[in-house]
Amino acid sequence: MKSGAEVAVVDPGTEQVWEALRALYLIGRPEDLPSVLPYERELPEIPDRIRQQAVLTDKAIRQRGQR
Repeated sequence: MKSGAEVAVVDPGTEQVWEALRALYLIGRPEDLPSVLPYERELPEIPDRIRQQAVLTDKAIRQRGQR
């Protein structure tokens, strides 16, 4: 194996993303938004329910940040 070669890729499953977005909906802070934004895009590999939850999570975080 060469130095710097990719050994593994960690890719969360749909359920892990769903649960993480739900948690961030409740306790997320503005600095968490960069982790949420990629899931808001309409891409074939992102299920619609994940995208919808990401949008709701984004909105909740932004509203909390305005208080």
